[in-house]
Amino acid sequence: MNEINPKQVRMYYVATIVVVIATIVFFILKF
Repeated sequence: MNEINPKQVRMYYVATIVVVIATIVFFILKF
């Protein structure tokens, strides 16, 4: 495996937050 890249970790972290926010917004708009 490649050694962990801080930029890659940050990208995954931001992507996870975006998915969570998108899911919350989806449920708010749905109900």
